[in-house]
This record gives sequence, structure tokens and C-alpha cells, in this order.
Amino acid sequence: MKLLSIIMLFLLRANIFAADDPIADQIRQAQTVGKKIVLVLGATPPESGNLKFPGFDQDPFVVYLNDIHFRDIEHLRSAEASAEIKADWEKQFILGNFNSLSDLSAIKDRFSTCFDLITLDFSVSKFMGFTGQHLHYFLKMLTISGRMVLITRQAASF
Repeated sequence: MKLLSIIMLFLLRANIFAADDPIADQIRQAQTVGKKIVLVLGATPPESGNLKFPGFDQDPFVVYLNDIHFRDIEHLRSAEASAEIKADWEKQFILGNFNSLSDLSAIKDRFSTCFDLITLDFSVSKFMGFTGQHLHYFLKMLTISGRMVLITRQAASF
């Protein structure tokens, strides 16, 4: 009986967490209307204009994984975005370091088979320190037909 009580308490907490998870709610809503879900490593929401997702619909739902919370980034403090827009950005932001195995381990189950694309902001590619375990965690977060695109250097333009 005690074991059953512990299991019920765990399930209740899991349901409360799931009900109060803005990112998961936003992802579910986006999936309901058929949007692709993209995880961008090392970027912040205001940088979305610099990101391109060839082969995806024009308006995928983008989630950002960055170890510097967007509220602490200087260019966001002076941004002319409204409080409402900034509140929406928070619903698309995961605070974490893409090189940290403990951070990835903490989010891999929460976002299991969730993302159609995992990519990164080109400017942070020089900071990648991925091992096989990193890739394993990222692969767990991809949908069955999902893709991971990591561009490590920009093509020269003349």
C-alpha cells in the first residue's frame, strides 16, 4: 500500500509538472496545427531572423537552447520588444549548455522524440565539444524522421 501511495504521488507530481510546462504546451499546440518543431543550439529568440530552415515549412515552432538566459543578454535589455513578446520568448527557451552532458541528460527525456530538426547558430559552432554521448542525447530528442544539421564553418563568399 505504501508503494502504491508513492507511485500515486509521483504520478500526481508528473501531471502537475506537465500541466504547468509552457514549452511543452507550446510544442503540443504547434504540433496540433502541423508545424515542424526545431531546436536551435546557442541562439536566442531575437536572433530568429538570422536562422533559415531549408526544407521546412515557412513558420516552424523554434525552441532555443542556450546557457545564458535571454533576459541577461545585453542586446535583449535594450531591444524594443514588448513585454508580451518577451513573455512569449520565454515559452520557447530552454536554459542549458549544449555541451553539458548533465544538462542534455536532464532535458532528453522531457523532449523525447519531439524535434523535427536540431541545428545550431553558426556563430557558436566553434564552441561545440560533442562526443558520442552528446549525439546519443540529441538523437533521443529527434522524431523518427527528424534531422540534425550541424554546420561547423561558413562557406566563403566572394
